[in-house]
Amino acid sequence: MPNFGTGDQFNRSTYETELAFIYNDGADTSTVQVKFSNVVGMTPYILDAWTGIVSPVLHYSLNGTSIIMPITLAPNQTTIIAFGTSANSSLPPSPTAIVTSISDSVIDLSYSFSNTSQVLLAYLSGEKPASITLSTGETRYFNTTEPPEASNLTTWDISIQDWHAADDIYSMETVIDTYTYNSSSLATWVDIDPVVLTNISGIGQYATQFTTPVFVGSTGYLGARLHLGPVSDSVRVWVNGARLLPVEAIGGVSDVVINIPTAYMVASGGVQANELRIEVATTLYNRIRADMDTVMTLGRPVTYTNAAYFEANSAKSYGLVGPVWIEWLEVVEVL
Repeated sequence: MPNFGTGDQFNRSTYETELAFIYNDGADTSTVQVKFSNVVGMTPYILDAWTGIVSPVLHYSLNGTSIIMPITLAPNQTTIIAFGTSANSSLPPSPTAIVTSISDSVIDLSYSFSNTSQVLLAYLSGEKPASITLSTGETRYFNTTEPPEASNLTTWDISIQDWHAADDIYSMETVIDTYTYNSSSLATWVDIDPVVLTNISGIGQYATQFTTPVFVGSTGYLGARLHLGPVSDSVRVWVNGARLLPVEAIGGVSDVVINIPTAYMVASGGVQANELRIEVATTLYNRIRADMDTVMTLGRPVTYTNAAYFEANSAKSYGLVGPVWIEWLEVVEVL
């Protein structure tokens, strides 16, 4: 395999599966056409270490005994690719055909299956006609419809929990103080309330609403992608009470994006709004830094062991800063 920028790769083998671990240790997000050799007759899968989901790779091409696939990784991001055979019953079925090339207006692909059917979907931007070429040699063309304008989510009800020790330093109790900021804009916690929130660590709850716009597609239906902006802390997302898949949030990603299943949303044109809730959990760095005179490690206050480090490293900028917005797309059935 070629280097992933300045990244690293290594392989592992089992009786039925070849595993490739790919890591981008570069400073920029990169898309590389990665060539995997000697995998003829095998099917590639993505092993999502965040969700535990195993899914077939949908977009790649064959070249002799090699598979060539585009892989995009942000700085410090990893991916795991498994190559399995039909003898491996632990892997899900792959599509009857895979995508070998796509036009620029194809934003994403998704795949689902049951005992009786397989469905391959494409998310289209609607900027111009889209084309998708399959491994069967067939090229499918879609005359797309311009989707609705993006929904910018600018007003939020924010509740921030401050997790800290009890006044009794010998107590094992966790004390949680909650601060509420309704109809607020997104910003770091210290910018929302510099007096109260500068030195705290904990969990932030963010709630807002959005409506599903009216859309009449020429060939498909309305789909949505939620853009969170940069996320440095762990994050969970719910739409109308249904939790979305876990998000891989790493510092190098400038915009974390999640597909919102259409079934989770209120029907377009309805008077009822969709409820969006986002939960962000931070590290304990700011709280330990603020309480370093009383937090003990190895029988001594943190001040004794780490004062120089805390003096050289200021409080972290916690919180969801956005911009958070919803991109509307046309979803079409490819297979």
